[in-house]
Amino acid sequence: MSTEDQVDDPIIVEPHPPTEAFLSGAYRRIQLAIAVATAALAGPVFYLWGWRVGGGFLLGAGLAYLNFLWLKQSIIALTDSINEHSPPTRSRVVVFKFIFRYAVVGVVAYAIISSSSISVLALMAGFSLSVVALLFEAVAETVHGLRHGK
Repeated sequence: MSTEDQVDDPIIVEPHPPTEAFLSGAYRRIQLAIAVATAALAGPVFYLWGWRVGGGFLLGAGLAYLNFLWLKQSIIALTDSINEHSPPTRSRVVVFKFIFRYAVVGVVAYAIISSSSISVLALMAGFSLSVVALLFEAVAETVHGLRHGK
């Protein structure tokens, strides 16, 4: 028997509605985690280090939130353009928007860094809140999987 004739049986995984419902809420939970972390940390940051650090932190957190929203929109547009076999001009627009998102964040970060009126480290700390939110989501999904065995 040749290797072409050997076909592995596909693995069929039955959907588990409670798990599907939980996982479909990941985007909303990540957004909420960024907002909650920003709200919880902004006050202490302003109190302990003043307006320059607090402002940098808030600006970084705002950029993180905006970047996360744009990332979702970019991924949806990119997958839609691939799945629908849209014309090349549509695909170019999607790729341009995807790259433009990074350019906007880079220009804003450069302006803040070069102006030195706002703390760069605080900006980076605020911008990293999306990573913190993703870690919270990973823990939530792990706990959910362990509890429900799926």
